[in-house]
Amino acid sequence: MKSECFGCSACVSSCPTQCIAMEQNQEGFFVPKWVAKDQCIGCGKCMEVCPMEKSSLEPMGEMKGAFLFINRDAYDRNLSSSGGFFKALSDVVFELGGVVCGAAFQENFMVGHKCVQNKDEVYPLLGSKYVQSDLGNVFLEIQSFLQQGRYVLFAGTPCQVAGLKNFLKDVECKKLLTVDFICAGVPSQKVWESYIKECHQGEEIRYIQFRYGTKGWWEWGLRVQYAHHEYWKENRMEDPYLRMFLENISINSYCYSCKYREKRKYSDFYVGDAWNINRIRTNMDDDRGITTVFVNTKKGEEFIEKIQNAHCFEISLEEALQYREDLLHGKKIPDERKRFFEGLTGEGFARAVQLCLNWS
Repeated sequence: MKSECFGCSACVSSCPTQCIAMEQNQEGFFVPKWVAKDQCIGCGKCMEVCPMEKSSLEPMGEMKGAFLFINRDAYDRNLSSSGGFFKALSDVVFELGGVVCGAAFQENFMVGHKCVQNKDEVYPLLGSKYVQSDLGNVFLEIQSFLQQGRYVLFAGTPCQVAGLKNFLKDVECKKLLTVDFICAGVPSQKVWESYIKECHQGEEIRYIQFRYGTKGWWEWGLRVQYAHHEYWKENRMEDPYLRMFLENISINSYCYSCKYREKRKYSDFYVGDAWNINRIRTNMDDDRGITTVFVNTKKGEEFIEKIQNAHCFEISLEEALQYREDLLHGKKIPDERKRFFEGLTGEGFARAVQLCLNWS
């Protein structure tokens, strides 16, 4: 198996004999592993679709334009992490009889991608999930929907979108619409599972929201709703899971030098919080969330015009990128990362955090 991998699962989805599967490595990140090596027929399809290979597809194009986006539906906007763009775009796709695919909480609050086919089912896909998502068989499901002539909207990390595009390189994709988000890197499911078991031990968890804020968009934290009470840290840096994530300690080793942190994109849309809003537009921030939407393709330009019930303000690329150096540059690997994952493997999440921060 290839040593350089960010877990997009394109290789597994392309294997005709199912001799490889995505499994967690020692740090808990998804990588392909042999499950039946003797069944390999040497077709090479797994390498053909790998985005890490030289034969991978080139990005579809470079950022063409940018918008500040606010969903007019207050309910949809409130359930979203910022301005509610993904929900508004999904409404357009459903009107066309299409399918929407994104990340949702699954059994035991692990995170995985799923496809939904109507507006009522899309809500679990809204909001940030700061965990590497298990893609399962969604690439194959998307391929099937496209072959049926249906529209498909896929949302994921930039590397997941690149993996999907490479997997579908021989499939007609005129009806495929892709959204990737401004990605700070992904912690592993092992980190998340360990946190849930140790920091919320004995509690009956009903609901989890990564971006919950009683004081507005800017001040948010992780909220865990139990059967009879709730856990919430007003200062997000006081929650050990978010602290490890936001300080870049618990993310995948390949996230630090991500090859997709550039202006050239595989997606139709590249979206994220407009954290620079007060520097580029005065009197626009109502503290309820605004999305910066980068449009990368002609298809993207066509579809943003189809969105109704939204405030959509065009801005220059220079304005959209202003004060956002994080969008195009890599990250420094923290010295604490090695200690964290050694502690996680040997003694669990709480001990790993102690080794990094001297927390009690």
